[in-house]
Order: sequence, then C-alpha cells, then structure tokens
Amino acid sequence: MQKIQKYVESKNEDMPKSPFLKTECEYINSEVFIILLPALEETLRKAKIWEALVRQKCFFNGIDHIAQVLWNNNPRYPGRKFQSPHIFNMPWAREHLKNNPRPYYPKSWLWPEEYAATLIQKTVRQYFVQRQDDVQEMRDFWRKLKLEQSIPELDTNPFLSRRFASTSNFQKN
Repeated sequence: MQKIQKYVESKNEDMPKSPFLKTECEYINSEVFIILLPALEETLRKAKIWEALVRQKCFFNGIDHIAQVLWNNNPRYPGRKFQSPHIFNMPWAREHLKNNPRPYYPKSWLWPEEYAATLIQKTVRQYFVQRQDDVQEMRDFWRKLKLEQSIPELDTNPFLSRRFASTSNFQKN
C-alpha cells in the first residue's frame, strides 16, 4: 500500500512547464506584477505626498513617475538603478518629446470635472458596446464592404469574388 501511495505521490508532483507552455496569467503573475506592483505603490506614495488625489491641478504626473520607476528599476539593466535619472533626462523621452511636444497645460487642468466625467463615461460605454457580438458583426460587415468597394476588379474577376465571399479569408485592417 505504501509503494502505491509513493507512486501516486510521485505522479502528482508538478513538472516544471517550459516557457512556451506557460499561460498568460502565469507570465503576468511571475514576470510583470513583480516589477509593476512596487512601482504602482511608490507612485501612490508620491501622489499622496504631492496631494495629487486631493487637488485637481497638481504638478505631479503619475504616468511619468511610473515610466521613470520602471525604466530605472529594469532588471535587464541593473546599472540604471544607481543612476536614477529623471524622466525628462532619459534619451528616449527626450527624443519623443522633441518629435511630439506636450501642450502647456494638460487636459485635466482645462476641463471641468463634469465634462471629464462625462467623457470617461462615454468612452467606457463605447468600449462595452463595441465588444458586443452583434456590433462586431456589423463592424466586420462594413469593413468588408469598404474593402470590396476599393477593389474594382472584384465584379469582373470570379476568382477574386469567390475569395472575398468566404469570411475565413477576410482580414481585418
């Protein structure tokens, strides 16, 4: 009986999965959240210091701070941890801001609270409506119709018309 139990226990031991067989959730939990959660905690601490959660117009930008913390604490580049440059002194940020300068004031400073809330609600509702199956089907139909109208040979070439008639060959743009 003990031999059988040992055999069953040996079969129940989890074999380590190869990196190609890991699920997305396992990857996110083991690789992403280990780095992201401390960055988010530090950002919340900084936001509390700057009172960014209380005042609407605050100099502190949480997204910039998260980008800076993630850049400086990247495990692939341990030397950055000791340099710890500010976000605007990083080469990729300077290049991006040179090509795409920021406006003087962020939209959160210019919009009243009611308008911003309405805009957020509109965007969230739009997202949930566009996820519905019947809406996806209608969007695919209009996308396919637009694609068919852009190819004039479709009416005269039977091979092309057969190819576009099947939905399996249809590719989204």
